[in-house]
Amino acid sequence: MAKEAVAGIDLGTTNSEIALVRDGRVQVIEWEGTGIMPSVVGFDPEGRLLVGEEAKNQLLAYPERTVRSIKRRMGTGDSVEIGDWELTPPEVSALILKELVRRAGEVTGLEIRKAVITVPAYFSDAQRQATRAAGEIAGLEVLRLINEPTAASLAYGAKGAGGRGGEGLYLVYDLGGGTFDVSIVQVGKDVTEVLASHGDVRLGGDDFDRLLAEELVRPLRKQGLDPSKDSVLWARLMDAAEKARRKLSDHVYTKVSEEFLGRKASGEAVHLEREVTRRELEDLIRPLVEKSLESVHEALKSAGKKISEISDVLLVGGVTRTPLIQERLEDLFGKAPRRDLHPDLCVAQGAALHAARLAGTSGGRVLVDVTPYSFGPSCLGELEGEVVPYFYVPVIRKGTPLPVTREESFKTVYDNQEKWDVQIYQGESRDARRNILVGRFMASGFSRVPWGNEILCRMSLDLDGILSVEVVEKRTGLSKTVTIEGVLEEFQGERLARARARTEALWRESGMGIGPEGNPLPEPGPREEPGEEDWKEVALRMLERGRALKDKMAAEDWEEFREMAADLEEALEKGDREAVRALAAELEDLVHYVEEV
Repeated sequence: MAKEAVAGIDLGTTNSEIALVRDGRVQVIEWEGTGIMPSVVGFDPEGRLLVGEEAKNQLLAYPERTVRSIKRRMGTGDSVEIGDWELTPPEVSALILKELVRRAGEVTGLEIRKAVITVPAYFSDAQRQATRAAGEIAGLEVLRLINEPTAASLAYGAKGAGGRGGEGLYLVYDLGGGTFDVSIVQVGKDVTEVLASHGDVRLGGDDFDRLLAEELVRPLRKQGLDPSKDSVLWARLMDAAEKARRKLSDHVYTKVSEEFLGRKASGEAVHLEREVTRRELEDLIRPLVEKSLESVHEALKSAGKKISEISDVLLVGGVTRTPLIQERLEDLFGKAPRRDLHPDLCVAQGAALHAARLAGTSGGRVLVDVTPYSFGPSCLGELEGEVVPYFYVPVIRKGTPLPVTREESFKTVYDNQEKWDVQIYQGESRDARRNILVGRFMASGFSRVPWGNEILCRMSLDLDGILSVEVVEKRTGLSKTVTIEGVLEEFQGERLARARARTEALWRESGMGIGPEGNPLPEPGPREEPGEEDWKEVALRMLERGRALKDKMAAEDWEEFREMAADLEEALEKGDREAVRALAAELEDLVHYVEEV
């Protein structure tokens, strides 16, 4: 029997890595000369499952049979079509995890059943739940979810710096392919404590590439080519943009050369030959870089720290190789950021260090993490001089160390009130509609007494940043406790077992691993239809996703959203299932468009 090991896994938007602590040293597992595996999944024309490099290689030829950047869809409740299959984001992520574990097992001869998996510090509760579900579907026991900047600080702290043994106040700037985080971390002799985090789960190298691809497509549009109607063309342009961006990290000029992108109406072939300069790229991405620096200031403000107090700026994520980012950080802090650890690997290294500590095979610093959001319910309250039912009351405040339990007192608002429709949000606005709804449930059975009956709302966040809520009637002790699962209600009990069996069957059929006996390969096709309550929850989550994008929408898009939302809310009130599903689908198109801009 193979010896067991506990792994640290960086489940990234663009690339993923797996690492172990062996003989007291961190080892990032390499496969065919690299420790970096593309986070891409696909099925070839014969239906064979591809994960990693093979899937990325077929992306340009078969974009409809391949999916990348699935991390951006975690926690949304969406599904993706890949060839003949319709899979959820946690199922796709589970296939990535299984391939990482397979490679590590073959290289080391160790059996890996437990792991610490990293997530962006600014991941919501639903996104964290989705990541945990992915691990469980992959057959792993997920010991902890830890924030990516936190993991990176553990790796840098273990390495030490300048005779300080790694101790100091660090700012971790983590920009990957799809997400951005910044954390202020205090590293002491025995404790690593995250003081504050801020970020954007929709800012990354993919957005840089999209801006450059839009520039590359301008002359093609004039020749009659439309990438919005040609997925192969758009995939080629995004690939060319990514390669150019990477090249411009080390060079001032690069040439983009793509032949036979299509044909004009006359039948003449269309080619792309263009020189791109670093200055041109920087002009395109500068607004996004400046946006990231706003998060830097917010994190410093939340931590109560000044720029002059930061010992070092730590760079995490491959996109931080972009010279403009390093220049702007050096301008801001008056010192060059540290680059002595591999920016693509340090998160997995830190996760492995923490995994070893949890497994008892290694010592190291105690980790103290914080919540990047406030959490609380909505209630009746005064907002801008008007009494409204969507007044938000934070119970757990942003920046609170984990784990944490807090409670707040509320009162019934009319005589004989027996129940409360508890809606839990995350965010910082007093207007709950501007925050993100993470879960809702009905607390009922309260005493039939005059208004003012005291109800306690007790909330707990565990070390993974996953939320549970307890509502208690003080006078009787009657309580209701709910773990906020967000969109992951579909991955509980039998449904979790079915998702696991499905991925195992796909895996086994493709010859990539051995699954449980007696699980025949399911027929390809969509998942089961949503249940009576599910279709309402899907619509409500779509409304919340749209409202959270208000600041990103153009005025006309916001007006269109408001009209669609009003129609959807009316259909929900009437209980018109078909109308709700049709309107939610239309709204999803708008939301996806805004999110991708």
